[in-house]
Amino acid sequence: MVALRVTERGVEGYPGYQSQRRWSGATVPARHQVEGRRCAAPQPSASERDLRCRLIRNRPPVHPDIAVNAHEEDEMTATYSFDVFCTLDGYGSYNSDGDWGGYWGKAGPEFLDRRLALHGEPQRMVLGANTFRQFVEMLSPLAAAEPGLDPVNSAMRNLPTTVVSTTLQGPMDWPDATLLSGDAVDVVARLKQESDVPLRSHGSLAMNRSLMAAGLVDRVQVTIFPVLTGRTGVDPIFAGAADFDLELIESRTLDGHTQELTYHPIPHG
Repeated sequence: MVALRVTERGVEGYPGYQSQRRWSGATVPARHQVEGRRCAAPQPSASERDLRCRLIRNRPPVHPDIAVNAHEEDEMTATYSFDVFCTLDGYGSYNSDGDWGGYWGKAGPEFLDRRLALHGEPQRMVLGANTFRQFVEMLSPLAAAEPGLDPVNSAMRNLPTTVVSTTLQGPMDWPDATLLSGDAVDVVARLKQESDVPLRSHGSLAMNRSLMAAGLVDRVQVTIFPVLTGRTGVDPIFAGAADFDLELIESRTLDGHTQELTYHPIPHG
């Protein structure tokens, strides 16, 4: 892991705002800033709801006398999205030899608008300990200094956040963070039952791979930047994950070159 340090170029050791290594520090145009926008909570698409209902109907009930109402169960739990950035060859970050900059140098106005829109929706962030430590180390000093955080990171940082960890202890330098100790599968399963807003997790690769294996991830949202980092790439995002078939829910092209793909993962075999 590359140590984080502040330079005139920004925060070295972080390229974007998840498990990445270098922030570009570029000035974001005023039109991309948050102005108290509120958006409706995202709802599953028709294809996603149909797929999930079919999966529920085909699952054996817990007791032969209990009938499963697919639509009722679909509404019982909050949607959990694993939101991750990567290169075309699947790397989530780059090492100290890389000179890519923030978002691998490919952040355009459509991408920034899209991230602001996502972070403007009512939701709760769910982060693992390592990703949260990186966020605090990178974002908290910038938030306290002038001119402050860029709009995208500021919006993300101000979301209510649950941190899943057995090692971290409070207080935490984060506006609205709740620390929950325990196994991530148990914690997230409880959150899905109790939360009245959707759940979203950035980075936190090991935690989210285990949640996928446990069937707790409803959406895998992958933003693919148009670069190859065969020499400097690190942190392959799905290394060690189980096998899944992916049902495409939505696809977007941002700034003519960046792909955002949202899938519903289905265990294979």
